[in-house]
Amino acid sequence: MTKTSSRWLVAALLSLPIMGVSAIDSVFADETNVAAHVTIEPLPRGVASFGATRVGDWLYVYSGHTGKTHVYSKDDMLPGFYRVSVTRGGTWESLPFPEPAQGAALIADDKLVYRMGGMQARNEKGADADLYSLDSAAAFDPATKTWTDLPKMPLPRSSHRAAVFGNKLYVFGGWSIVGGETGDWMKEGLVLDLANQDQGWKKLPQPAERRALDVVAARGKIWMIGGLTPDDEVSDEVHVFDIESEKWEIGPKLPGPLPIGNGIAAIASKDDVFISGMDGKVYKLDAQASSWTEVGKLPSGRIHHRIVSLDNGDLVTVGGSSRQGHIALTDFIKLAN
Repeated sequence: MTKTSSRWLVAALLSLPIMGVSAIDSVFADETNVAAHVTIEPLPRGVASFGATRVGDWLYVYSGHTGKTHVYSKDDMLPGFYRVSVTRGGTWESLPFPEPAQGAALIADDKLVYRMGGMQARNEKGADADLYSLDSAAAFDPATKTWTDLPKMPLPRSSHRAAVFGNKLYVFGGWSIVGGETGDWMKEGLVLDLANQDQGWKKLPQPAERRALDVVAARGKIWMIGGLTPDDEVSDEVHVFDIESEKWEIGPKLPGPLPIGNGIAAIASKDDVFISGMDGKVYKLDAQASSWTEVGKLPSGRIHHRIVSLDNGDLVTVGGSSRQGHIALTDFIKLAN
C-alpha cells in the first residue's frame, strides 16, 4: 500500500481525547532526554504544525497550533518565538515575535533564521474557522535579536516547507487560504537569491501538489518528502530536485507498511537525510539514495513535529501531535551506528 486516505490515519493517531499541557508533561515526563544530554524545560504549551530550526547552540521554535486537532481560533496558536540552548538546557527564552503563524517554514544557515509564510486563525474561539495564509518572509539575526523583512512571496502560502542551499532559499508545497478552512494548492515552488533580493522570488517547477510535507537540502539537491495530496491521501513519494539542472527525479519511497508521510519531519545533517513520521521511528537515507534504514526511535509516535541535528550527529525532536495531545517537550534521540 503506497497511499491511503488521511482521514482514518488521523483518526487512528489522534482518537484519544486531547489533554492539557500539564497532562502531556506527566505522560512523557519519564521519557524525556532519550540520550540524556541536558534537561530542557517544556514549552509554554504543547504545540504542533510550527517552525523549528537550529543556529549554533540554540534551538528555535516559532508559534504553531495549540488547540484540538482541526479546531482553529486566535486562542489556539502559540503566541511566541522562543529559543533554548541544546548544550546547556534550561528554560525557553522569549524573543521578538512579529506575528502568530501555524505551518510557517523556519530554516537557518550558519548565521540567520529565515521565516516564510504560515497561516493565521482570525476567528474567536467557538466561531467558524476564518483562516488566512501569509505571504510574509523575514530573517532573524540572533546576534542583535532583530527581524529584517525579506521580499514577500508572490502568493500567501502555508503548510509548506523550505530549505536553504548556498545563498538561496527554496520553498515547495503548501496551499493558499483566504478565509474559511481550505485553499488553493500551490503548483509551483519558489526560490529567493539572498544576494540579489531586489529580484524577488522566482518560480520553480514543482513535481506534485503537496502540503504537510517536509523539504531539506542535501547532497547538492532539494528533497521534497511525503505530505498530503489534494485527494486527501498520504503520499509515500520522495521527489529530488537537482539544483543545477532544475529538473526533478523520483527518490526512494517512504518506508511502510504504515504510511508516515502526513506531517512528516525531516532534517539534513552532514549530507545525511533523516525522517520521522507517525510510526515513531527515525529513518536514514542510504548512501546510494535508494532506501531508508531505521536508526532510532522517538519516545512516542507523532506528526507535525520538528527535528534538528546536533554537531555530534544525534538528533533533537520537539513538539508534535500524538494520541495524548500536543507535546510540549524536547527529546534527544541517540542514533544507531
